This record gives sequence, structure tokens and C-alpha cells, in this order.
Amino acid sequence: MVYLFLGTDEISKERKLQQLKQEVFKNGQDAFDYERLYAKELTPALLNEVFSLAPVSSEKRLIVIRDSDKLNAKCQEIILSYLKKPSQKMILVLDTQVSELKESFAIKLANSAKVFHFGRERTFNAFDLADAIQAKRPSEALKIFSMIHQKGEHPTRILGGLFWSWRKMKRFLKTDNFKKGIELFLETDINIKFSRIKPEIALEMLIVKLCLLSGG
Repeated sequence: MVYLFLGTDEISKERKLQQLKQEVFKNGQDAFDYERLYAKELTPALLNEVFSLAPVSSEKRLIVIRDSDKLNAKCQEIILSYLKKPSQKMILVLDTQVSELKESFAIKLANSAKVFHFGRERTFNAFDLADAIQAKRPSEALKIFSMIHQKGEHPTRILGGLFWSWRKMKRFLKTDNFKKGIELFLETDINIKFSRIKPEIALEMLIVKLCLLSGG
């Protein structure tokens, strides 16, 4: 089976991907048979190798190729050739943020794959991030943070928005957890200002810890 993911709603894409993983890997053992690749890093030799491998611990392999619209011409040829006779032992997911099928390669993919549309671009901000934290959804929170950061939002601005939101959450949190959160904000601020940790890593650590504190 071959799937084509179109659009920029990364959260919905990830949910669909998690659903596929649950269907393919019944026991959650995806360490050897799941691979996420990025088009810009793919070479024809690597792609051929990926397609030639057999499943190790599951009945099928699940291969995801991100930004498939950026594949070089040779890799496109390999994939189009594969689509003529796809393996029964592999599920291939071709992902692109493109929403409309304009390029020849994308149109050919759509003719041979099961297509899913994941909406047009949505703008996320620190308040959406705070909502995901309050809902105790670390995976979703990290993805929202990644999208905000990739848009060029400075880490200190994200941190400031999160801090404001954390204070607004006070009435929903245990007193000790709220205080621990304040301490984590101060620690993260220091780590960023004095370059002890990369800003994006410092914020990712903070987000995960805040999700845990929101949980009880």
C-alpha cells in the first residue's frame, strides 16, 4: 500500500501516522521496521537499499518519506517504478506540505496512491502550545512548538507567552506543581540567556516537564 499525505496540518498527519503504526505494529515493536526519511537527504542508492530490505520483527515495514516534493529526479524515477509493482511487505507514506497537485510527479503519485488531504496552513502561537500542555499532550505540544520555531519566532518570545499562560493555569494546578513550573521557567530562562543549552532543546525539555506537572 502507498499513501500520499498532502497539506500542512502536521498534527493531523501525525495522528494518521500513529494510526497506521498501530495497525502495522500490533505489539508496538517498530524499532526495526519503521523508518522516517527526508527527501533532501535521500540518494538513489539509499532509496534502493530501503526498498530492498525485508521486515525484521513485523509482517510489514512502514516507510515515511517527508517533503517528497523535494526528491531529486532519480529518486522520483525509482519511486514511480516502485509504484508499478509495490511490495506487499511494505507500506510507503509519501508526505508533502503541498496542498494542490500541480507538479507532474505529485499527479503521478496521486494516481497510484491513496491520497489524504490534511488541510491548509494554520498559524499556531504560544497560546496553542499552552493549551496542548494543559491538556497533557506532550507529543502535540512539541509539534506545535516545532512549527512556531520554524516560522522564526524567537525562543524568548515563546518562553514569555508560555510563562503568561502558565500563570493563568494556576487555578487548575496543584500548588506544588505550579511552583515547580515557575522554577522550571526560571531555569530555562537562565539556560537560554547563558547559552548553557540550545534554546530549542531547553524549551522542548520545559514543555515535556510542564506536561507532566499539568497531569497532577
